[in-house]
Amino acid sequence: MLLQFNATNFGAFRDTFSLNMTPAKITEFPDSLITDTDDVSAIPLAGFYGANGCGKSTVLKALHYLSRCILSPSQALPEDHRFAFGHEAADAVTEFEVLFRAGRMEYDYQLRLLPGTVLEENLFARSFSDPSYDVVFDRDGEGVYLGALVDGVDVSSLEDDTPMLAFLIQQTRLSWLPAVSGFFEGISWLSCSAISEDVLTPYLSDTRAMKKLTGLIARLDLSVTDFYREDGEIFCVHTVGKSSYALPLSEEGSGVRQLLLLCAVIQQKLASGGILLADDLYLYLHPRALRFLLSLFASRRYNRAGAQLLFTSYDMPTMHNSLLRRDEIWLVEKGADQCASLYTLALFLKENGEKVRKDEIYYKQFLEGRYGAAPRIDEVK
Repeated sequence: MLLQFNATNFGAFRDTFSLNMTPAKITEFPDSLITDTDDVSAIPLAGFYGANGCGKSTVLKALHYLSRCILSPSQALPEDHRFAFGHEAADAVTEFEVLFRAGRMEYDYQLRLLPGTVLEENLFARSFSDPSYDVVFDRDGEGVYLGALVDGVDVSSLEDDTPMLAFLIQQTRLSWLPAVSGFFEGISWLSCSAISEDVLTPYLSDTRAMKKLTGLIARLDLSVTDFYREDGEIFCVHTVGKSSYALPLSEEGSGVRQLLLLCAVIQQKLASGGILLADDLYLYLHPRALRFLLSLFASRRYNRAGAQLLFTSYDMPTMHNSLLRRDEIWLVEKGADQCASLYTLALFLKENGEKVRKDEIYYKQFLEGRYGAAPRIDEVK
């Protein structure tokens, strides 16, 4: 369960942005929250809105990149994602901090790096019953301090191009590590402009999973009742009355195909838990269909594993007080210096100094520019 994520000097963000997934002190939709055994809660959704090129996708990419640094450091660490506009890139350090829960423990992980080199790294942990964190390890230019959870681990072979956390996952079998590794493995990237048909493959050999998937699809006014593969191609079975017809998935309309594949991805994430990073989630979808998919994550009936969805969108009807909490609506604004900033509607103050009320029509106010993050376009007269 993700509680907070901060990043500095990454992509469109020169300065630090902070994504807080713990609920603000607001009253809407309390039953949608993901609640742990000690009553600590997190929001299930975070939607990012703003102008073209403002940095919405960067927020998702930063979290995905951090997970790659842990799971595949040899590929991820050499990449350079630093802010490039008017910035001394040669000396600029990228920083990450993620606060999360896994395996009945809460962790605070911090990483500072240059492309190909880890400069500093820290991991702190606490049990739910412990109010303070203990040091798991503390790494800087002077060396590595090992706390009780990693005491006795040989780090003599640790190189500057490998995060300590990645080293521990690869080289040790500490009892608490699978849960931590599972948190990062559960961070999934989805570019909605290019969803592969392969997301349906696990369902083709699992009757129970297929039944759940087609049950979900049935709620979307689609006639698809089954899938199968023949000669390397996936077919959709449409049932109309008492008759059934097979149609190659590749020949379905763009909207139908997109909706079917998204259902497959989302059903799997709801079953396994973790974090789905969905870029351009609105593509090819009717607003009511998108609304339905978002509502799955806000439903305790469907989201029993505590999955979280972070998505970018230009779909305005979903920015609505009947669907999203104010702390689930995040706006990204690009300044004149090309630096992006991130803020939530729950904490935004309008020009008159008032907070956004929960009875406002959010998307209407947003399009009117009252919440900021609107494109500066020279309108045609």
